[in-house]
Amino acid sequence: MSFVNKTLADKKALYEKGGSGELLGAALCFGASFLFCGFSVGGELSPFGVTFAVCLPFEYIFSAVPGCALGYAASLGVADTVRYWGALAICCALRVVLKRRLGEKKSLEASPLLSAVGVVLSGAVLMAVRGFCVEKLMLSVGEAAVSLCVGVIFRRSVFLAGTKSKVTALSAQDKAFLVCSVCLLFLCASGYTVMGISPARVAAFVAVMFVASFKGAAFASGAGAALGVFLSASQGFACLLPALTVGGLMSGLLSAYGQVVSAAAFSSALIVTAFCQGKGESILIIIAESVIAFAVFSLVPAKAHSNLQEYLRKRGFMKDEKTGRRVAYELKRASENVYSVCDMISSVGDGTRGGGDFDGRDDAAFRMRTDELQRVLSDQMRGMGDYLGELSSRINETRIYDSSVSSAIKSTLREAGIDADGVEYFYGSNGSATVEITLIDRPLDIGWRDAREVIEFITGRRFERPEVEVSFLRTTLVFNRSMPLRLQIGVSKKSAVEGEPCGDSVSAASCVEGRGFVLISDGMGTGHRAAEDSALTSKIMKKLICSGFSFDSALKMVNSALIARSNQESVATVDGVEVNLFTGETVFYKAGAAQSIIRKKDRTVTLERSSMPLGVLRNIGFSKTRFTGEAGDIILLLSDGVTQSDCGWINDELLSWSTNNMQELSMHILKLASLRADKQSADDMTVVAVKIEGNRG
Repeated sequence: MSFVNKTLADKKALYEKGGSGELLGAALCFGASFLFCGFSVGGELSPFGVTFAVCLPFEYIFSAVPGCALGYAASLGVADTVRYWGALAICCALRVVLKRRLGEKKSLEASPLLSAVGVVLSGAVLMAVRGFCVEKLMLSVGEAAVSLCVGVIFRRSVFLAGTKSKVTALSAQDKAFLVCSVCLLFLCASGYTVMGISPARVAAFVAVMFVASFKGAAFASGAGAALGVFLSASQGFACLLPALTVGGLMSGLLSAYGQVVSAAAFSSALIVTAFCQGKGESILIIIAESVIAFAVFSLVPAKAHSNLQEYLRKRGFMKDEKTGRRVAYELKRASENVYSVCDMISSVGDGTRGGGDFDGRDDAAFRMRTDELQRVLSDQMRGMGDYLGELSSRINETRIYDSSVSSAIKSTLREAGIDADGVEYFYGSNGSATVEITLIDRPLDIGWRDAREVIEFITGRRFERPEVEVSFLRTTLVFNRSMPLRLQIGVSKKSAVEGEPCGDSVSAASCVEGRGFVLISDGMGTGHRAAEDSALTSKIMKKLICSGFSFDSALKMVNSALIARSNQESVATVDGVEVNLFTGETVFYKAGAAQSIIRKKDRTVTLERSSMPLGVLRNIGFSKTRFTGEAGDIILLLSDGVTQSDCGWINDELLSWSTNNMQELSMHILKLASLRADKQSADDMTVVAVKIEGNRG
């Protein structure tokens, strides 16, 4: 008894240390143990609760034992309840003895065998009380064999749950163990009924409909077959195997037409199959349960449905099979671009290789410079770390598979006389969408224009001409959504001193994975030095952003490059704007930059945020402003040479501008700014005019 008390005390301490996570685990073990006691073979044999409890880690057994005790008392007669209580006591005692002698690991490995021993011994005691019977002996031996087999399944499933591994990362054998455990739970829980209705069977029906909605007909019919194999073991419910298989198939085929249609297809198939193969009262029970499942699934809010789909996708249950290939492509492209950025930094370094303003004779200066370079290297590594995190997020979120739309496109293509072997629809969190049509072992024999019309009809979106990917025995047409918006960009620059280079540099990209961006970099001062600093900043920023870096992580890389460039001060501002060409979301990024002006219809908005330029401090960041851009909006990015005087006139000129040519607008603003500039404090001037336009192409 002292050992049990010590174990309970240890368990209490573990709860106090582990918090809510340990309490949740104990509650789950209690509930599962209770449910596993609900099913019995022939009304007498029910080893599942004992087997599950004894296969748990030792710290959870004392949470499962009360669940088992209550479960058997609620589902069995007095004699059988006492028998399984005895089996539970025997198994727990054996686990305690083995744990003390061999350790927790060995006792856990032997738990399936211990459950079989406990079941046999309790059966032997019952026969000793009631009298020997060959039939009872055979049933006891058979029950022990079932307990041993089920114990192996439970033991492996409990181990996998403890590792917290993603289901998609498990082997096929491990997935089979988990599926069997879940199906056994549904089977055993189906023994608890309310007026003959089993909430567990209703939950199983709803689960199959969710699988049909998320994963399509093939997965749904497989899930229905797996559940049907186990649920049909209940007396009078043998028809559930074909009923659930057909129901899952029909629900998956019609899932593209909405929740109600999918649920109706499942329930109808279930009822029809039950009428054809069911018997007696079980037919009425299946009809009632299928109607309840139909109501439950149909009433799930669309938002909750999409939230569950997103959760399952993040947990890896809805993984894109082509992710591996995309990961390899993204990493290869990233490595190539990072190498080129390093080359660019190395080519302009003039003081980091020993030929600068310090040498080995000045030890103090050398150490200071070395320390600074080490800090810069640390910043570079942090920037790379940020980039890898962003890359991971982009890979996980870029494409979300939608089985409902995929099925709708495939069936509509077939109705239009276009036979496709496979159709996959993906949508992105940034508003993008992709449709992949696969032809297996045959040439490209479908009209892509007709296929695009069908896709646009189903999705309500416009798509580009497809890219064709050809591999061994497979041809794939990839349709990408047309971007609703595009950018028209005009750039005009003027140097402060005629004959010298302009100290401002501009980089732009009209489309990078559905985004367009423009940035101005203004080097400190004027002339060659300012031009070098701004050119380095703008070129590296563009290269990194086009490689998938965000503005923030690219800023860290460029800032450390300017700090490490030489002993001389290298300072540059960054003034950037990024537009999502699918949604219009626009973000302004400023690091020591001048104000920007936006024209929306008949009004203007001036953006001016205080921030530090690059190359001064190690830990800097952008000041950011967001707004939703629309077709017709005009954005002016200006260097400080343009904004050194009052800028009210720029707002007036922008409001009165009537033509659609952004190059002419940038030249017009630059010309007027040059006339207004103070000749004594001349500075480089740059005007970038950006217009967001509707994309008709």
